[in-house]
Amino acid sequence: MASKPRSSNTRKSTTRKPAKKVSSRSSKPGRRNPPNTRKGKTGKRFSIFGLLLKLVIVFLALLICWTIYLNARVTTGFTGKLFAEPARVFARPLELYQGLTIGRGDLEQELRRLGYRKVINPVRSGEYSITGQTMEMVTRQFTHWDGVNPSQHLLLDFNRDGIERVVNNHGDPAILARLQPLQIGSIYPGQKEDRILLQISDVPDVFIKGLISVEDRNYYHHFGISPTGILRALWANVVSGHVAQGGSTLTQQLVKNYFLSSERSLWRKGNEALMAMLLEWHYSKDQILEAYMNEVYLAQDGARAIHGFGLGAQEFFGAPLRELRLHQMALLIGMIKGPAVYNPMTHPERALERRNLVLDIMAGQGVVTADQAGWAKKQPLDIRSGRQRIRYPAFLDMVRRQLQSLYRPEDLTSEGLKIYTSLDPRIQSRAEEVVIDQLHQLEQNYKLGDDFLQGALVITQPESGEVLAMVGGRRVRFDGYNRALDSRRPVGSLLKPVVYLTALQNGYTLATPVDDSTLVVSGKDGSEWQPANFDHRSHGQPLLLQALSHSYNQATARLGMQIGLGKFMANLQDLGFERHIDAYPATLLGAQGMSPLEVANVYGTFAANGFRTPVKSIRAVTTSDDSVLETFDFSFKQVVDSVDMELLQYALQDVMREGTGKYAYRRLDPELKLAGKTGTTNDQRDSWFAGYTSDYLAVVWVGNDDNKMTPLTGSTGALRIWTDVMGAIKPQAYLSREPAGIEWQWVNAKDGHRTSKNCPDAIQIPFREGTAPKAKDGCAGQVTKPVQNWFKRWFGGKKN
Repeated sequence: MASKPRSSNTRKSTTRKPAKKVSSRSSKPGRRNPPNTRKGKTGKRFSIFGLLLKLVIVFLALLICWTIYLNARVTTGFTGKLFAEPARVFARPLELYQGLTIGRGDLEQELRRLGYRKVINPVRSGEYSITGQTMEMVTRQFTHWDGVNPSQHLLLDFNRDGIERVVNNHGDPAILARLQPLQIGSIYPGQKEDRILLQISDVPDVFIKGLISVEDRNYYHHFGISPTGILRALWANVVSGHVAQGGSTLTQQLVKNYFLSSERSLWRKGNEALMAMLLEWHYSKDQILEAYMNEVYLAQDGARAIHGFGLGAQEFFGAPLRELRLHQMALLIGMIKGPAVYNPMTHPERALERRNLVLDIMAGQGVVTADQAGWAKKQPLDIRSGRQRIRYPAFLDMVRRQLQSLYRPEDLTSEGLKIYTSLDPRIQSRAEEVVIDQLHQLEQNYKLGDDFLQGALVITQPESGEVLAMVGGRRVRFDGYNRALDSRRPVGSLLKPVVYLTALQNGYTLATPVDDSTLVVSGKDGSEWQPANFDHRSHGQPLLLQALSHSYNQATARLGMQIGLGKFMANLQDLGFERHIDAYPATLLGAQGMSPLEVANVYGTFAANGFRTPVKSIRAVTTSDDSVLETFDFSFKQVVDSVDMELLQYALQDVMREGTGKYAYRRLDPELKLAGKTGTTNDQRDSWFAGYTSDYLAVVWVGNDDNKMTPLTGSTGALRIWTDVMGAIKPQAYLSREPAGIEWQWVNAKDGHRTSKNCPDAIQIPFREGTAPKAKDGCAGQVTKPVQNWFKRWFGGKKN
């Protein structure tokens, strides 16, 4: 059967939707058509770029802010005074003139302290030579508070007494020449940095060129950092595998030392580089170099940090930088790389090797010739034998206390003040030597243990009141307890002259008999005070002169109470004892504690013939540029009548001739005018002596810090030290004029009656006119050997 054909009429007529045009990319079966991503990726690219741009803008803003901050630090730090400069304390300048009593050896020691060099032919300042009894020297120019002292070329001839002649190198007489004062200490800021500020004009040209050739040879050609130096250092560090070089310029070193720490980090190095460029932008090369030379760290001396080439030159060579020779300059330059490693005091071999390397670099850079470098390399390190240290702590303690009442602490530690004092290094050294030796000798003689005894000493100039030397204990370099100022020990018989002066002012004479019998004083609380003489005996009716000369306690106490404690205390205050104390009978015999300096204040009035001149240690204060801030002129006030003072002087000199002080004349020139008084306290716990010549007053205390008993009296202890000190410093003898109103009479030493010079027991003593005794002893002109009157010989009075 044939099939039927499909008829086209069978399709249903419908409306057809047009087909969508499909991209050929989406023609693959089984895959979803993705969106168009070209535009998305471009937007992402712009988004990252925008973020980076924002970060860069923020970074630049922060960098600008940070730069502004660092710029403020740089400009603020370098505006005005760059460094805290400590106050410097100086001794007196030694004045040289014909007739000065100083030995050649003493003068040479003074020159060595000042850093003078001994040479064959002195031609430069700071040099000297000795030929026989002639010394030749070229002094240094220096500015003192009272003016500029020029350099002088001098020849000094010596004899046994001192300087016989002073002439210049042309043979013309030199009236007066001064040596610059020795610096004896500083008052440091809190960080203990010490420096002597230099101006670049004061620095030798060869030193500047040598410094630059070693530390930063392109210094005058870079802008604070050296790209080539940084690359060179980076390469050296990569090759060595560790930090071998820093690549820092002098400017960067200054920034690091002045503003930053020594931390090794990229942050610190970045700040250093940026601040170095800012520093170079604001300041000249010379200003930066000058600051560097004053800031560079060179060494440590205990707690004191030594900064700057000015102090370095003084510290290691004892001379100003401008006086150093080539080999010395090279050593200072070489120390910059490693102050501890190349310290010539502790590592001389390393320091010598480093110095010679610096000399080779200087020769290679044309700073010096090969011959000059060769000569310098043959020289020793040539450093001074002892570093500059605080030499006299007891005296400096007094200076600080006086300054604290005048200036703020920050002025003393940052303004570079110059303090000119009265200290005499020659006398100070002699005093120290005697105290140390005598304390040791006393311990051996009395079989005491080592360091059982302590001592203190003050030496002043009577007319001016200036302190010339001070010893605060047997450890003379120890900056600790200062017994000269702070040890207030009972003074014993040292106050007896005040009692006898008060008696002379109230109608007594040196020939008045006084009662030395037993005395008992009852207190309000029922207690009893009974003074006793050192020999535990009574001496009847000695003359007032004898009671003082032999230091009788019973006679002194009775006399003081008869006159009145009030008058005694008023006199003590007038004489210079400034503290308030309560008056009681035992004060008459020195129960009151006083320091050696307080005793010196009182006895200074005796030594100045009744004129009170307060003790002091400072002469003047100047600024760092030598402008005078303050001077301390002599001030004096007459507090004792000249006649009364003359009578007391006679009595105090009789102490030395006939009384408890006569040991001194066993060792000293019998023609010297000596006056003084011994002092011994209960159980001999304190040994004192206060005495003076025409030009020196010295007060000595010896005892035990724990107040233990000693076997010493004033005569066997303190007087020994006083005598040896006076022998060492060679006081002057002179004849003084007695005042008007004095008459001399011969009296009997046993009863004080007037007698004849040929009578037994006759002594000639001074009286206020009209007060000599009227009663006569009835001597019938018996001929005896005349009594020598030492006081009349000194004072040139007429003999009766």
